Amino acid sequence: MSNELAVIKNYMRSDVVKSGFSEILGERGASAYIASVVIAVGNSEHLQKCTPKSIAVSAMRAATLRLSVDPSLGKAYLMPFKGAATLVVGYKGLIELATRTGKYRYINVGPVYEGETVEEDRISGMHKLGGHKQGGKVIGYIAAFEMLNGYAKTFYMTLEEIHAHARKHSKSYDNPSSLWKKNPEAMERKTPLRILLQTWGYLDPTDAQAMQSEEDGAEMVDAVAVTLPDDVEPASKPLQTEDDLLAAFGYGGNGSGHVSETKRPYSPAALKERLEAIRAEALEKGWTVKENAAQVVAMNMQECFAGWQDAEYRRHALTHYLTGHESMKDLDAGWLYALKKWVNPQQDSGGAWSPDPMAVREAQAAYAEAERAKGQIELEGITA
Repeated sequence: MSNELAVIKNYMRSDVVKSGFSEILGERGASAYIASVVIAVGNSEHLQKCTPKSIAVSAMRAATLRLSVDPSLGKAYLMPFKGAATLVVGYKGLIELATRTGKYRYINVGPVYEGETVEEDRISGMHKLGGHKQGGKVIGYIAAFEMLNGYAKTFYMTLEEIHAHARKHSKSYDNPSSLWKKNPEAMERKTPLRILLQTWGYLDPTDAQAMQSEEDGAEMVDAVAVTLPDDVEPASKPLQTEDDLLAAFGYGGNGSGHVSETKRPYSPAALKERLEAIRAEALEKGWTVKENAAQVVAMNMQECFAGWQDAEYRRHALTHYLTGHESMKDLDAGWLYALKKWVNPQQDSGGAWSPDPMAVREAQAAYAEAERAKGQIELEGITA
């Protein structure tokens, strides 16, 4: 986990940000939505370079529209632009916003292929599709709707017209990380659909205002009375001493330089049982994912380092991997980073430590079980 992502996670899970999302979605909905934002940011190195405040504000605007920012759904996207995140509503999001009004019989946008023709009736303004498709080359997109009262409208743009419009109106058109470069088809579909809706269609006034602010690059959410800080204090103090580290990971540091000898035979079944117990306790006590991760790491590390016969050796190894790297200071990062480094110690220690091959295999199995448990916990909505 990069340091930038750790800072963004901490910001998104701060009380002031959670309060803002709760006003929009309710407390339960806010936790799930924040988790989806963190996942989206975690999957984008470019977003991780954006300011936490801009990510939160853009996500709140998406939440106001009640659109998911999961990029796989294509409804709304958090996109980087000059160091700040901006909201981009996808064409599927536009269709959803229009459909919610209950005024449309149908609404759609689709491609026109080479060989097909588009004729416009000068009286009605409607477009008629003719000709025959020749191959799969797209030459334009046509958007259409019909309302329940019988009013219907179509709008057609060639690819050249779409991209000329984008170059003129989109500030991010030439940005390599923009949707125009990463998912041009989605943006090509969106352009005629958006013009159609804004010119002849109907959207809920609040949604229409939010859509306008997206186009203008607005930075605040008018629908939510919340002022976000530029940054927040860390959710917890960093671990300062060796004993702090040992205590946090269940190693009973007592200041004497020694740790308790807690050795248990490893077995996947026993580990799974302990993971399930931790998950049940997390659900019962409402632990955050971070708190739960610390507990799972504690158990995981005890199993992984059981291969070392000397407790003092294990203590120094654990301390090395928790303090030797900047990213390790974040417990949420530690559980992935520590194990990967431990099973390949020569990267950092020059081969000074050589793990037992059996211990390595057991460590990998332990990590796989722990990772599945963490994923299940996040799926069930236990988020910071």
